[in-house]
Amino acid sequence: MSFPDLLPDAKEFFTFEFAARLAAGETISSTAWEVTVLEGTDATPSNRLSGSPSISGSKASHLILAPAAGDVHYCLTCVATTSLGQDIALSDDFWVRDACDE
Repeated sequence: MSFPDLLPDAKEFFTFEFAARLAAGETISSTAWEVTVLEGTDATPSNRLSGSPSISGSKASHLILAPAAGDVHYCLTCVATTSLGQDIALSDDFWVRDACDE
C-alpha cells in the first residue's frame, strides 16, 4: 500500500498504524520520522515534515508538505519507540505529481 499522490504545495497528514506490531498493553512512547527521495530531485526532503508528529493509540501521524514542483517519489519512514523498549519501523512511499500526471 502506498500513500496517496500529492499535488505540489499540498498539505496532508499521513498516518502509520502499528497495532499489528504491538503486544497487548504496549503503547507508542515516541516517534522519529524520515523522508528520503527515491526518484526525482529534492535537495531538502526533510522539509516535507511539518510541525510535530502526533500519537493516538496505535497510530502515529505527521503533516506532510509537498514541494512546489512535482514528479518526485519519496519514502516516508516512522520509527515508533514503545513502552516495552521496541523500536518498530514502518515505511511507505508517496509521489508528488503535477496535476493530471499519471
